[in-house]
Order: sequence, then C-alpha cells, then structure tokens
Amino acid sequence: MRQFPSLALLLLLTALACSDATGPLVPTGTTPADALGDPPRKIRVTNAADAGPGSFRAALEEASADPAVVGISFNAGIGDLIPASALTFTGTQALTIDANMAVIVGDQCACDALVFNTSASVLLSRLSVHQVVSGVAIAVNVAESATGTLNVSLNQVHVDASGKHALVVNDLAGSLADTNSAASAGSAASLRVDIIASTFRSIANDIHPETGTVYAIADQDAVRINEGGDGDVIVNIRTAEFYQNGGDDVQVDERGNGSVDLRVDGAVFWYTGYFSAVGTGDGLRVEESDAGNLSVRATGAHFTGGRGQAIDLSENGAGDLYLYTARSTMFDGDDTRIVVREDDRVAGGGNLTVDLADDTHIATNGPWYSVQGPDPMESQLVIHEKGEGHVDARLTRSGVNRGVWSGGILVREDAGGNLRATMRSFGNYGNAHSGLILDENGAGDLIAALTEGFLVGNGGYAIEATQEAPGAGSLSLTAMQIFENRGPSGDTPHIEGLVTVRYY
Repeated sequence: MRQFPSLALLLLLTALACSDATGPLVPTGTTPADALGDPPRKIRVTNAADAGPGSFRAALEEASADPAVVGISFNAGIGDLIPASALTFTGTQALTIDANMAVIVGDQCACDALVFNTSASVLLSRLSVHQVVSGVAIAVNVAESATGTLNVSLNQVHVDASGKHALVVNDLAGSLADTNSAASAGSAASLRVDIIASTFRSIANDIHPETGTVYAIADQDAVRINEGGDGDVIVNIRTAEFYQNGGDDVQVDERGNGSVDLRVDGAVFWYTGYFSAVGTGDGLRVEESDAGNLSVRATGAHFTGGRGQAIDLSENGAGDLYLYTARSTMFDGDDTRIVVREDDRVAGGGNLTVDLADDTHIATNGPWYSVQGPDPMESQLVIHEKGEGHVDARLTRSGVNRGVWSGGILVREDAGGNLRATMRSFGNYGNAHSGLILDENGAGDLIAALTEGFLVGNGGYAIEATQEAPGAGSLSLTAMQIFENRGPSGDTPHIEGLVTVRYY
C-alpha cells in the first residue's frame, strides 16, 4: 500500500521552505496590521450628557475617527439627550445605532439634531426625536464619493414637532439650499430607504407649548429623499404613521439616470399638508426625471384628509410609470386624490399603467372645488399620458365616488399611443362632474371594456369618450348599471369622434 505523508509533516515542510522570510506572510505593500485590520466593535452610550465619556456625542466622534466602530448601543433609561449643537457622524463605514428608546430633544439647538455625512449605510432603531425647532431631525448627506447601494433604515423611530424635515436623505447637490434648482449632480450610489414601524407627527406644523414658537416652514416634508447622478432609489415603508404634517408626508425626487421603486404596506397618512396652501401637501409625491422608470405599489395604505393629493406621481423623460394599489383608501381630501402623469414636463416616451385593485376606494374631496367649480381635469383620479406611449387604466373591485366638487375618473392620452381602459366590478357614483372620461387626443386608439360595474348619480355624463382622428375607438359595456346621471344625454354615453359602443 502506498503511504502518504501526514498533515503535520506537510506543515513542517512548508514552514522550512519559507524559513528565509523575516516576518509573517502579508500581501505586498501592506503591513501586518493593515492586512488583519482591527476587529469590528461597538460603543455603548451610558449617560445623557451632551459631551464627555459615555455620551452619544463622544460615541459618534469615536466612530467617525475609527472605521472599526460599526455600532453604537444605549443603556436603558439614561434620560433625554439635549444637544447644544448637531450630533454628527462623518465616518466612511456602515453604522448601526440602537438607541434603546432614548429621546433627543432639540429645542435648545438652532441646528439639525442628528447628522450623518457619509458614503456608507446608516441603520437607526428605537429612537425618538422631539421639538427640533429650526432644523432637520435626522439628516443623511450622501458623500459625492459614495458608490454601490447606500441603505438608510429607520426602525421604531419617532419624530414629532420638527421645524423642518423629519428625515432627509440627500444625494442631490444644492437641492436643499435651492428647492427650485434643476441640477441633477450627485454620487454614483443608489439609495435604499427602509422606514418600519415609525411615526412622523406635526412636522413643520406645531407650536411649542411653553414658548409659543411655531415649527412651520413652507415646503418642509416629513420624509424627503433626493437622488442625483447615476443610481436608483428604492423605498420601503411598512406599518408607519404620518400625522398632520406641514408639507408632503413623503417626497422622492430622482434626477439623472436611475429608476424609483417605492413600496408602501400598512401605512396611514392623516391630514397631510396642514401648513400648506390648498392644493399642495401630498401623501406620496414622487418625481422621476431623465432616463429611468417610476414604480409605486401601495397595499393597505390609508389616506385621510389632506390639502393636496393622496398620491402624486410624475415621470419625465424616457421611462415607464406604474402604479398599483390594493386594499387602500383615499378619503376626505381638499384636492384630487390620485394624479399620475407620464412625460409631465419633459418628453421622452414611455408607457403609463395604473392598476387599482382589490378594495381600493377613493371618495369625497371638497373645499378646493367650492372655489374652482367642477373641472374635468380635476377628477378624483387623473391618469394622463402626455407624451409618446400607451396608457393602460385598470380598475377591479374598487370605486371612485362622491367627488363633491369634481368628476370621478379621467384617463387621457395626448400623443402617439393607445388608451386602454379595463374596469370590472367597480363603482362610480355621486361625483359632481362626469363619472368617467376617456380622452384619446393623439394618433392612437381608444379601447375600453367596462364590466359589471355601476355609474350612478353623477352630476355630468355617466361616460364621456373622445377619439381623435385618425384613430378608431371602441367602448364595450357588459352587465353595467347606469342610471340617474344628470348630464345632457342622461345615462347614454357622450361620444365625440369615431367610437363604436357595444352593449352586452
């Protein structure tokens, strides 16, 4: 039998072969310390002091200076932290902070409360930030050198009574200093923002109970996410609450090449835009510019009240726009409840798809229209494809009802592309203007199929269908209930252009 050398003998021979080396083996151009690196470690916050050993400020300073620090955790019950200046992290490593229900009170500082100037991810949990009178509660400023995907995670984070934004994630140079800037410069990184079990209340809309200071500055949203340069934006919002905030609850502004993917699951939005003029202050406001797609999915999302739209989406330049909702409600707002526009300000081509499914209900808008009067472009649900591309509107087991001063649904296509509307088991009643407007203004065709729904008691036409030449339109009505509509033609669809109507 052939004998093999033992493992110990092989190790000995290897050591002898390298016996002329003067030190341990390390990669060329490095020192042993560089090769091994310091082991990751965490720092503990043990007191509520604003500086000194055991303070949160000292922990952030140490983490900024030492990339081996990857976490900061708090002792329980240390008391409120009252910073005299911004609590700032400037490191390049990902940092996890578990605040253990600690509270930052920011009314003694004319500054942002908690600031991360970084190119790496920030994971923040179990923290409350109150009364940041004149600054942003939590600011993440993305370094121009950032690459890959930078993750900002808030889990059980609660912000209230902030004078400016509750959370800013900014990767768009100059955008906060000049909100009208059209610049698109930013890092090459993508952004991922996760907001879980968190609340944002009275942002830019509160009065200090003792001093009477008003925390109210125009265009200050609860959550603002700005992305410039190359890179995508991914946002996940789960079991979050937004209540009576001054501006938008969530605003995402993506410029440059890159797409937006926003998902909302089990969130509530109450009385948005409380400090804003009527017609502004949206629940979800997302704008995507230049090349890239915009996708929003909302399940179990509930919007009540508000000065602006519940959902306001705008896609500019090359790219598609997609909205899906299920088990969601948009009630009692002052303005249009959902507005979705493709090629809104900048043409580029792309398709527009809106799918309201499985108990999505829109109802009741009011005071804005008492001034404006009924306006077909201000229906409760507006789907508008302004540029080259198809529009596909779907409504299943859902309803758009009781628009006190507006119409029900407007679907409009203005350039090359078809307009397709597929609606089944839907409700549309009690709107001040027409229940359903289908408007094909370009070279494409109007193709609409309505099945087992009802259009009842609307102040205008039950259905308006317009087809511009040279296209041809078709409207099929299957097992529909249409009655008590008060337009000039009563319950008969009002047709302009070449549209064939079939009843089944």
